[in-house]
Amino acid sequence: MSYDNNDYSQQSFGCSPSLVAAACDGFTTHYNRGGFIFRALGGVEVPITSRAGMVGSLRGEKTSWEDARNWLSATAGIRFAF
Repeated sequence: MSYDNNDYSQQSFGCSPSLVAAACDGFTTHYNRGGFIFRALGGVEVPITSRAGMVGSLRGEKTSWEDARNWLSATAGIRFAF
């Protein structure tokens, strides 16, 4: 489970209050959200020699409240040991 409670403050600089006075005022955005997150992680390593191997991993997430509700990523590479 994850919970997010943040305040973000912003203000414009270099504006001209004579045009639109409200444009120079600061404002705060408040985020208060949370929910369950399902996360699955997996990986594999295939030895090529005693000092090298091929590696790969997979990560998937599903949330009910993030902007990116479904996320899947994968990586692959070669591992060298010295």
